[in-house]
Amino acid sequence: NTVLIYGKSYKIGAILPDRVSNTTMGYAALVGINSSLLPDRMRDIFFHYWDAFGGRVYLKLKPGILSGPVTQVLQNAFDQSPYVSKLNPDILRKLAGKKAMEIGLDRFSSIYFDDAITVSQDSGVHGSWKIVSSIALVALLILILVGSNYTNFATMQTLNRNREIAIRKVLGITNATLAMQFVLESIAAILLATAGGLLVTFLLLPIFSDLVSIQLADGFNSRFIFSALLLGAAVGALAGIYPALVAIRIKPNVALAGRGVDTPGGFWMRRTLTVIQFSIVIALSSTALVIAWQIEFASHISQGFDPAHMLVVELPDTGRNSMKNPDARNFRNAISRIPGVSGVATSQNPLGRSAGGGYSEFTGPGGKSATITNRPVSPNFFDVLKVRPVAGRLFSATQDREVEEMSQATSVVINAAAARALGYASAHEAVNQLISADLDSDTGLQKLRIVGIAPDIRQESLRELPPPVAYWPEQYASTLNVKYTGDVSSLEDNVLKLARIYLPNEIVNIQPAQNYFYENYEADLRTSKLLGLSSIFSIFISAFGIYVLSTYSVQRLAKQIAIRKIYGAQYRDIAGVVGKEFLILVLVAVAIGLPIATLINATYLATFTKQAPLGIWPLVVPLIMVGGIAFFATLRQVLKAMRTNPARILL
Repeated sequence: NTVLIYGKSYKIGAILPDRVSNTTMGYAALVGINSSLLPDRMRDIFFHYWDAFGGRVYLKLKPGILSGPVTQVLQNAFDQSPYVSKLNPDILRKLAGKKAMEIGLDRFSSIYFDDAITVSQDSGVHGSWKIVSSIALVALLILILVGSNYTNFATMQTLNRNREIAIRKVLGITNATLAMQFVLESIAAILLATAGGLLVTFLLLPIFSDLVSIQLADGFNSRFIFSALLLGAAVGALAGIYPALVAIRIKPNVALAGRGVDTPGGFWMRRTLTVIQFSIVIALSSTALVIAWQIEFASHISQGFDPAHMLVVELPDTGRNSMKNPDARNFRNAISRIPGVSGVATSQNPLGRSAGGGYSEFTGPGGKSATITNRPVSPNFFDVLKVRPVAGRLFSATQDREVEEMSQATSVVINAAAARALGYASAHEAVNQLISADLDSDTGLQKLRIVGIAPDIRQESLRELPPPVAYWPEQYASTLNVKYTGDVSSLEDNVLKLARIYLPNEIVNIQPAQNYFYENYEADLRTSKLLGLSSIFSIFISAFGIYVLSTYSVQRLAKQIAIRKIYGAQYRDIAGVVGKEFLILVLVAVAIGLPIATLINATYLATFTKQAPLGIWPLVVPLIMVGGIAFFATLRQVLKAMRTNPARILL
C-alpha cells in the first residue's frame, strides 16, 4: 500500500513488529538515507558535516574485535576533522589539551540504564537504576518484615507443640528429621503465599505499570514465575531454620512435665525482630513524607513567572514548523484571536523543559568569557509571561522584530546569571554594554549590545541552578505559549481546530504549562507513592507482629500477673507490667530508626538547590504512628491480662 507524506506518495515496504517497552530506539517508521523524504541538504549533512547533526551510529563489531581500538580510530578521525580545525583558538587554549569531544562506545544492551545519555538528543525511553534499586530495597525491607513476622509466629507455634515434639522424640525421631519437617512446613507455607502473591501481581500489574510509568507486561513470563517460586522457597527455608532449632532444643522431660520450654535467648530474638520492624516503619514513613513534601514545594516554587492559565502548544520538527514557516506564523496569529487569549509568545522549548537551545561563547569586559545558552523567543515573550526586567529593558513587540538568524541580531537580553558569569558587578552595570559572541564559525565574533537583564526564569528542576541564558528575538522557535482566561478545555478544542486548518499534516501536543514542571519530578513522585504504599504495608505487618509478641508475652507473664492480683495489684499496675515492655521496644526502635531516617532524608534533600521548610514533623509523625501501632496492637492483650482470673491460672 501507499501513504501520503507531505504531499508525496510513498510505498510501504515492510511491517515491523512493535518495539518492546524497554527499548531506547524511538521510531514509528524507517526510511533509507536515499529516500526522497530527506532533502538534499539533509543528506549532505549526513555525510559531510561534523557538527550540524545529532543522532546515533550503530556499529556491529566482528567476532574478536575489541571496542577500544575502534573507539580510538573514531576519536582520531574526529580530532583531525574540519570541526576541530575551525575552532576558535581561544577555545582550544581553554581546553588545555583536552578533547573537543570525547568519543565513546556503549554496549547496545546497556543503553537502557545509561544515565550519561538520557539528556542527549533522541535519547529515547530510559530506565533508572536509582528507581529500580529503590523499589528493590523497599521490596527487600517488606520481605524482611514478613519473614521476621513469620519466624516469630512459627516459633510460637513450635513452642505450643512442645508436647507433640517431646512425644515424637521419645518415640525415636532424629533431630535431622525433625528439623527437616519444620523447614519443609515453612517452605510449603511460603510457597503457598508466593502463589497468592503471583496472582495478585498478575491482577495489579497494569496499575503498578502506570504507577512507575513502565510497561511491565512483557516481564510476567515463565522465567519470572520460576524465579519468584525459587525466591519463595529460599525465604521459606531461611524462615524455617530458627523454629527448627527451637524444636531440636526442646527437652522431652521438661515439656512432658508441663514446664516452659522457651529460652531467654529466643524471647530476646523475637523482641529484636519487633524492634527491626518498627525501625523500618519509621524510616520508610519519614522518607515518604519528606519526598512528598519536597516535591510539593519544588512543584509550586516561583519559576520567575506564573505558569497558571498558560497553555503550551508544541509543534513537531522545529526545522519545518518554526516561525519561519508562514503556516506556523498564521497558526500563531489565529490562536491569538481566540476569545479569552491575552497573548501568544514563542520559544524554542516549553518552559519547564531544560533541554534545547544551542550554546555560544560570550566574552565580556576584560576578556572574561562564559558559555551561555541561546534561547530564541518572540519579541512579546516577556510581555506574555509578565516578567519585568532586573535592569534595562526586555524585548517587546513594539520595539523589536524577529530576525531569521542569530547572526542578524544586534541586541540581546541576558539573565542575571549570565551577567554574573561575564564578570559584571551588577545587573545595571551590564546594560548597554557591548559583548562579543561566537555565534557562527563562518562569520567569526559578533558584537551585541545588552539591552536588558532578565530575572533567572527557571526552566530546570530545583536540582539545578538556572544557567546563564541569552535571549534572542528569532524566528527559529516552534513552541507556542498561550496566556488565556476562561475555560481551558474550550481553548484546547479551538486550538486543535485551527491546527487542522493551518497545519493539517501535523500532530500538535497541547498541555498546561505547569505539567512540564511536574515532569521534572515524576520519578520522585513515583518513589514517594511507592514508599507511601510500602509504609502502609509495613504498618499492617508490624501491627500483626507486635500483636503476636504481645499474645506470647501475656501468656508468659500469666502466673506473675495472677500472683500480683492476689496481692492487690490494680488494673493500672497490670497494664504497666505488660505495657512497659512494649514501651521499651518502641523507644529502642525510635533510637535506631530516627538516625537512619534523618540520614536518608538529608541525603535526598542535598540533591536540591532549595529545600522545603520541613521542621521536625516528618520525624514526629512516624513516632506517633509507631506508638499508635504498639498501643492498639497490644490493647486487647493488656485488657485480657487485666481481666484474668488468678484462680484459673494458678490451679
